[in-house]
Order: sequence, then C-alpha cells, then structure tokens
Amino acid sequence: MPSKQLVANEFPPANLIHNVDPTCVLVGENGNEQYEEIMEGHQAGAVWIFFVPTSGACPGPIPFNAENTSFLHARFLSDGTKKDHLTPYMTRVQRAIRLKQPWNQGVKLAEGRKAISEFKKANGNICDTLTLMIYYVKCGHDFTLEFGDIDEGFYDSLCSMFSSIVQTLLKQQDQELFAEFLPSLEAELDRVDGQIGWGYPDELSEYLTDLKDAFE
Repeated sequence: MPSKQLVANEFPPANLIHNVDPTCVLVGENGNEQYEEIMEGHQAGAVWIFFVPTSGACPGPIPFNAENTSFLHARFLSDGTKKDHLTPYMTRVQRAIRLKQPWNQGVKLAEGRKAISEFKKANGNICDTLTLMIYYVKCGHDFTLEFGDIDEGFYDSLCSMFSSIVQTLLKQQDQELFAEFLPSLEAELDRVDGQIGWGYPDELSEYLTDLKDAFE
C-alpha cells in the first residue's frame, strides 16, 4: 500500500505511513485544534490542515515542519499496533537528556518533558504516554551511568517522572497495565541501585514499593 501524505496548499507533502480517511482539521492561530470534519471530494488518504487567523481572514494552510508532522502523525494516524508514531518524540527526549557530548551542550530536561506533554496532547494513549515517560527515565539513567553523578536538579526531575508513572498506574487501577510496565520500572531501579548518590535509588525504591503494595 502506498504511503499516505499530509497535504496543504503551497506546501510540500509530508509522507505518513498509516491509512487515513480524508480529513480537514481546523486549527486556531495558537495551534489548538478547533474541530474535525470529514471532507468530501478531496484527495483520498490526505490530511488537510488549515489555521484560522484571529484577523478574521480566510483560513490558510500551515507549514509542515517536523514538529507539526509529528503531532499530526500521533494525533490522527496511530493505529495502536505499531509504535513508530512515538519515534519523533523519543528522539526529542533522547536528544534533550542522553547527550553524547555534554561538554558541548547542557542537558535540557524541560525539552524532554515538553516532548512528552505534546505527545499526550496529540494522542493521549495511556500505554504510549507511559512508554515515553519510562523512556525519559531510561535516557536519564543512560546519561548518568556514562558520565557519573549529575546535580540534584537532574535527579529531582527523574524522580518526579518516576513518581508520575507510579501515580498514573495507581490512578488507572489496571492490573494488566501494571503487569506490563512493572518490569521496566524494576529494571530501571536495578540499573542505578548502588550506582548513584543523592539518595536517588532509595526514593525510586519507595515509589515502587508503594505501587507493588497497591496491586499485589
């Protein structure tokens, strides 16, 4: 099956890999979605995106940069069977936290969190969001295990993300979801236990104990 394309007038098409019905998405000037409607008589398998200027002029097309395309891919074209729609967001998390040459560029924890927040807004799938959150923690562990202890703020951010994962699982009260993600959480704790200072592994262990006690 040929790949579908994200199309807007006067802008190059962006290839997308999932099947999708012809769709029009009306987007406010601030980027927030206003409504969706099926368009008749337009190119099959295309997603047409327009924005509404606050000036009241006729809607016009928005440019498709990498961030826009990633959002639309996650928002409209995820079929729930593959994880390729996570790739752009995982790449952003990795580039923000797991640096190859930290002496050239500092860790950007806020950028990693922003990627997760934007995916959640675009898609909202709990499993996918948890996958990204755990990946955030994993990238942080990769970084600190390679380059040694970082500052307290770094571990506070990782700990906060780990806590958010636990709180999400507790809120869902889904035994299958718990069983799916517990091994990854345990693996991340095992990786840093006895390796990192700041009392960081102890705090992760407390969160994990609370989670297990709630489900087991």
